[in-house]
Amino acid sequence: AHGLRPLRRAGEAMRRDATRDALLRDVACAFACAKCVGARVVLLGSSTGATLATWLAAQPWAQPEMAALLMVSPAYAIRQKRELYETLKWVTVLLPALGKLIIVAAAGRVHHANPPLNAQKTKAMMALFNRVWTCAYPNAAVLHLIHLYVTIEDTVPFASVAAPALAFACPEDG
Repeated sequence: AHGLRPLRRAGEAMRRDATRDALLRDVACAFACAKCVGARVVLLGSSTGATLATWLAAQPWAQPEMAALLMVSPAYAIRQKRELYETLKWVTVLLPALGKLIIVAAAGRVHHANPPLNAQKTKAMMALFNRVWTCAYPNAAVLHLIHLYVTIEDTVPFASVAAPALAFACPEDG
């Protein structure tokens, strides 16, 4: 949903369509398409894309065709309000309606993303960031991410990833 315009459409798409199951299905479909192009696949993911690539790399059915895993700033938890996340992650998975109420009460209805520091350096970079990135979205969309992160945390044995893996992370990512 990053980059969709108008912002209202992007935020609604993130809340309505970017469920854990839809994201996992999408990464499996992308992997199937990549296998049609070559015999082995190199997975590259950034942020939540790296989370999805990690899940895929741990799947026994995908491992034989996987050549490598490259992750840029992989996201495995909510960085902001970390204590709230750790306390309430299971509530949001088991009781989503209550989780949504708690998230909105704690963080407000809308999350406004701050551009990365390197995008704040020039007006041209800020304009590009604002053109291609969804800068505001409903906090209720975070429920899907929490569900995905809990799934990864609870079901992916990282030691089962057989492909060579390389991760880049920024200390500002938390």
